[in-house]
Amino acid sequence: MIIKPRTMPLILQKLKVLERRLPAHHPAFSDIKRDAARWTAGYKGEQSID
Repeated sequence: MIIKPRTMPLILQKLKVLERRLPAHHPAFSDIKRDAARWTAGYKGEQSID
C-alpha cells in the first residue's frame, strides 16, 4: 500500500488567503470565513483519523 502525506486542500488554501486579504466590511467576508471554518474542521478531522 502506498501512503501519501496529507496536504491541505487547495480550496482551503485559497479561502485562507482570501480571508487575510479581504477587508472585514466586504460583503462576502462572512461567507468566506464560514466556508474556511468548515473546510478547516473537515481537514483537521481527516488528520485526526490519520
